[in-house]
Amino acid sequence: MARVVYDLLFFFIVIIIVLNLIFGVIIDTFADLRSEKQQKELILKNTCFICGEYNVVISSVGSLLPLKFGTLRSQIFNCAQYMRAVLKVFVLNVSRTGCVALM
Repeated sequence: MARVVYDLLFFFIVIIIVLNLIFGVIIDTFADLRSEKQQKELILKNTCFICGEYNVVISSVGSLLPLKFGTLRSQIFNCAQYMRAVLKVFVLNVSRTGCVALM
């Protein structure tokens, strides 16, 4: 009887340790994924899509010119207008050459 209790106690302890190791790896992986996602969101929020300048650089230039980061992103470098221009070049290239690839 003591042997059975000892074996069961051993297996429970081993199972708990192994499960804790597995859960630790899973939690650590999700924490890394969350930090990568936050880093990407921070880059998207604080950099210009078109010119690649950071918010700090644009704000420092904005002290000399009446330019703010939000104005730059929404009006001057409008992403929708940029994508329309890229699509127009693509369509013109396809209609002129018959090739689908941009070079």
